[in-house]
Amino acid sequence: MGLVHAAVGSRSPSYVSAALSQLSGPVICEPGRCYYVLVPVGTADAWIDRQGSGLGSGTWCAVPRPDCTVPVEDRRRPYWAVPVDRPGQLCDPEVVAALLQVGHERLAALERRETVHRDLLDHMRACTTCAMERNVRVIADDCDAALASHQSTTSHSSLTDQADLMRRHLAALIPMAEARRGEYEGRDRVLVPGALRDAEQLLVVAPQEDRVRTWVQLRALARVARILADAHRPRHDQPTRTVCETGAALRLTARRAR
Repeated sequence: MGLVHAAVGSRSPSYVSAALSQLSGPVICEPGRCYYVLVPVGTADAWIDRQGSGLGSGTWCAVPRPDCTVPVEDRRRPYWAVPVDRPGQLCDPEVVAALLQVGHERLAALERRETVHRDLLDHMRACTTCAMERNVRVIADDCDAALASHQSTTSHSSLTDQADLMRRHLAALIPMAEARRGEYEGRDRVLVPGALRDAEQLLVVAPQEDRVRTWVQLRALARVARILADAHRPRHDQPTRTVCETGAALRLTARRAR
């Protein structure tokens, strides 16, 4: 059934039946198992290297009553997905083969996408460079959320929680920045040393009891953390920043496979 559902792009019985009616012949659905497409005698003998299975002499299938044209309540008994219109009218084998080929290609593409994304996830779990990149991206997103204008109306407890999160982020970023002193280029050469000094001062300031002061403190923590996070996000245009070539290639492949 997967081939048919992939070919028509739906699992809805009514949608599938409407799509299969384009075959211009009767089709039986056995829910949960397969579709039986009625074709001329002898088709199974020539059904070589094609998707699906051709049932020839010596095989059988359950044929529903003529008036059974929708799924029954127990969803197990066969029904006519495309009813018999007139005696002798059968599906064109070439049209059936083309439909199944479309389903096969779509399933293959889906499997390729799943494989690529699985490989990317496995790599990112094992690669320390990709883990660092993922972490600084999360920190940068948290900083952006903390700096959003609506935070000025947020409750004091929520502001306090976000300020604590920024302190934890800074505690992770400071050792990374200290280890790379003297290696920064461009604007980071100026911004990072200043951010480190600010971070050290901010981390010794006790949490504020007042909501407005906590909001101001949160923004100061988030701005400093954002500078340090940006300085450690790998960039392909700056070779001194560590970039995992395998991870970059896998991400590119994943984007192309979408």
